[in-house]
Amino acid sequence: MSVNKGQLRECEDFQQLIIEHLTIDNGYALRSCNQHYNTKYAMDTELLFSFFEATQPDVMEKLKKIYTE
Repeated sequence: MSVNKGQLRECEDFQQLIIEHLTIDNGYALRSCNQHYNTKYAMDTELLFSFFEATQPDVMEKLKKIYTE
């Protein structure tokens, strides 16, 4: 979504522009529901562990042996 001066008239337009920038330009994952959002930790724990698996598999294997859950 390209924006020219004076085009942002609605809050939703601005929100959409931010979402597109984060997802397209910066690789953020857009989740359609918040079922994995953990309010206790204030984060999406499924995405967190996916990140750990992708970036630190050796550490995750050690942790899996310690914590069976």
